[in-house]
Amino acid sequence: MAPPSGFGSDLNTRQREGAWRNAGRFPLQCEMSFRLMDKQQEPAGKGRTVNMSSRGLLFYTDKKLAVGEPIEVTVRWPFQSGHECATDLIGRGKVVRARGGMVAVSIEKCEFRKVGRGGSAL
Repeated sequence: MAPPSGFGSDLNTRQREGAWRNAGRFPLQCEMSFRLMDKQQEPAGKGRTVNMSSRGLLFYTDKKLAVGEPIEVTVRWPFQSGHECATDLIGRGKVVRARGGMVAVSIEKCEFRKVGRGGSAL
């Protein structure tokens, strides 16, 4: 799936996001899931990351998300120490862009969590 034409090309959008957009981005294709923080009863969505920085995440999903929604993302981290158990990156923030299956999230808080041998339900 390719990014939608013109995604992120709006100059005003870039100026508003300032520091978030200036953080170094790294290509990272990992399985991930998410849940909307203000709608705890709704089922979690799934997706695949495109890139990530210390302040943000870009991912594909088939779920429609609205700009401004508070969100928690769980990314299955590709690096495992000793291969004993998987590690998830849990990030909390808000949706800053969403178009054509691509979602950009501004990350406000994140932490790594070890996952038991059975794994988590991504």
